[in-house]
Amino acid sequence: MRYVVRKTLYLIPVLIAVSFFTFLLLDLLPGGPEVAILGASASEENRAEVREELNLDRPLPVRYVEWVGNAATGDLGNSFITKQAVTSQIGERLGNTMFLLIYAQFLALAVGIPLGILAAQRPGGWTDRLASGSAFAFLAVPSFVLAYVLSYLFGYQLEWFPTLFKADARLWSLFLPAVSLAAAEAAVYLRILRSDMVSTLQEDYIAMAKAKGLSRSRILMRHAFRPSTFTLVTIAGLNMARLIGGAFVIERIFSINGIGRLAIDSVLKRDYLVVQGVVLVVAVGYVLFNLAIDILYAYLDPRIRHARALA
Repeated sequence: MRYVVRKTLYLIPVLIAVSFFTFLLLDLLPGGPEVAILGASASEENRAEVREELNLDRPLPVRYVEWVGNAATGDLGNSFITKQAVTSQIGERLGNTMFLLIYAQFLALAVGIPLGILAAQRPGGWTDRLASGSAFAFLAVPSFVLAYVLSYLFGYQLEWFPTLFKADARLWSLFLPAVSLAAAEAAVYLRILRSDMVSTLQEDYIAMAKAKGLSRSRILMRHAFRPSTFTLVTIAGLNMARLIGGAFVIERIFSINGIGRLAIDSVLKRDYLVVQGVVLVVAVGYVLFNLAIDILYAYLDPRIRHARALA
């Protein structure tokens, strides 16, 4: 608990910095927020309305504190285009994006972990060469290119999967988008786990386990797999940022009603309050997710939490 509390306290300055730079997004827009939102041809009266709504005549620190307070209660303002609350727009779409990210992460781990274990059993064997070669191939293909290929082959030609998102068949209609995101991640996980397990299998305690007559599967899963997952867990947490970035493009390709598509549409419409809200939600979510990864990492390796507790 001491380790968890300490890691949580470390997040406070990070969240303050994230929220502050997100808040500055509007002030850093060319020409000021009112010009960026309304356009250069807007009347002075309309500009004055925007300045009044955003409290642009007040000092920046005062506006920031007020904005953070409102954001903490779920108030991110109202869209200038739809007049709808930003929080409700994000809330309606956040579930689809989260489902897509978890779906893609699950597929990546479900493919990368077994193949990594198989490749590590006999380094240099045909399984290792085949898995490693496939991994390099998928790493070289951008997710949006793979999305178009999968959509054409399995959606248009074979008609096995829908090419557009359907809310009533979310698991089925998000399969191709999830595979598009998961392919490169699975390749990364495969290579990392394979490398770590090859090193772990050369440790003295593995030789001792073999000398005791333990089965190969027991040695792999009980003695080699868990110590080899430390880097995998860390990379899986860091890769969430890449998954989020990829999801923005994938949602546009497959017409998924998620926050990535909402952000892109809002940029095109100059609806910058919505963009600001999406950036804040994504940034805070990424920070909290990495906190969970740190806690999981300490659980997997007790030396970390004990060392921090004694520090």
